[in-house]
Amino acid sequence: MEEQQNTSFRAWLVGVVIFGMVLAIGLVAAGVHLMRLGSLIGIETVKAGLQLGVIAIVGGGVASALKYLESLREKQRMVNDYRLQVLRDVTASYNEIKGVRRVLRSLGFNSLTAGQFAIDQVTEFHALMKSLNNAQLTLERIKREIKVRTDAFPEELSDLLRDAEDYIRNVLHDWEKYGANIVAGASRKVLEDMTKLKGFLETSEQGFDDGIGSKMKLIQKRISSLALSKE
Repeated sequence: MEEQQNTSFRAWLVGVVIFGMVLAIGLVAAGVHLMRLGSLIGIETVKAGLQLGVIAIVGGGVASALKYLESLREKQRMVNDYRLQVLRDVTASYNEIKGVRRVLRSLGFNSLTAGQFAIDQVTEFHALMKSLNNAQLTLERIKREIKVRTDAFPEELSDLLRDAEDYIRNVLHDWEKYGANIVAGASRKVLEDMTKLKGFLETSEQGFDDGIGSKMKLIQKRISSLALSKE
C-alpha cells in the first residue's frame, strides 16, 4: 500500500513538472510577443516564465533523484530476495544432509561391530546415499551460481560452499567405491574401508562438525546477515 502511494506521488510530481515547463514556455512566449507590441507587461511575463521554468527544472531534478533512488531500492530488493532464496536452498540441503546422517547412525552404520547387513539396512543405506547425492548436487549448483553473482555474495562464501560440497562428495566417493559391497548378508567389516563415511558419522575432529557442520552454519549466518543488510 505504501509503495503504491509512493509511486502515485512520484507520477503526480512528474506531471506537475511537465505542466510547469509547458506553462513556463507559454509565459515566456507570451511575454516576448507583448514586448514586441511595446507592452511593459511583457517583461514581467517573461520574468515570471523564467522563474517558473527554474522551479520546474528543480522539480524535474527532484523527480529524477526520486526515480533513481527507487531504482536502487528495487535492485537491492531483488538482490536480497535472491539471497533469501539461496538461504532457503542451503538450509534445505543442510537439513537433508543432517537427516541422512541421523538415520544412518540410527541404523548402526557408525559402528564397526562384527555382524552382517540386514536387507532393510542395505535398502535404506542406498536410498539415503541417493538423497545425500541430491544434497551435494544442490550445493554444487549454488556454489556455481553465487560465484558469478558478485553483486550479491562475497568470494569467501563461494569458497565455504566449495569446501562443504567437497566434503560430501568425498563421502559419496566411498559409496561409489565400496557401495556395491554393502548387500544383505555381507560382513559389516566393509565399513572399515569407508573412512570418509566413518568421519561423516562421527562428531570428533575431522568428523561431521569440523568437516561440514561448522561451515554450513557459518554459510547460513553470512547469507542471513547479507539478506538483512541495507547495502
